[in-house]
Amino acid sequence: MIGSITGTIQAIIKHSVIVNVGGVGYRASVPALYFDRLKTGEQILLYTHLQVREDAHILFGFKTLKELEFFELLLTVSDVGPKSALGVLSLGSIDDIEKAIAKQDLTFLTAVAGIGKKIAERIIIGLKDKLTENGLHAERDQRSLEKDARRFGNNGNEIKKSVENDGEMIC
Repeated sequence: MIGSITGTIQAIIKHSVIVNVGGVGYRASVPALYFDRLKTGEQILLYTHLQVREDAHILFGFKTLKELEFFELLLTVSDVGPKSALGVLSLGSIDDIEKAIAKQDLTFLTAVAGIGKKIAERIIIGLKDKLTENGLHAERDQRSLEKDARRFGNNGNEIKKSVENDGEMIC
């Protein structure tokens, strides 16, 4: 299993990038939202999911662990394969996608090629409870972060900045 790759972007090809890692070029399919921000020659870290099929090994790459986890969560839904899951992640931020699922917005999800009304409904039904569970964990994690920050002497403004920056303390 390949958990992540770090290297230089060697080429940007439709729906994927080739990342040179120690002289070996790994091709990884990435969400379409990345293409405006990627440049050949720049360093990149991708968290990866490897799909092993009889005829191919396909690597999917994501800039954050949260995106990778959401991709893998989408794969737990019946009839959602890696291409469809990648398409969903190309619609917007994880927050936008979670809000669409919470609102049961079929139109949002059916914007992905290959996802019709039935599969969109499966995604909503399959993930709504899981996202609620994850939301509860996120609230607990936020409270824990705030508690730890106070314990180390950070004030309310620093805590707020930290939470807004996904838990990274910026001093």
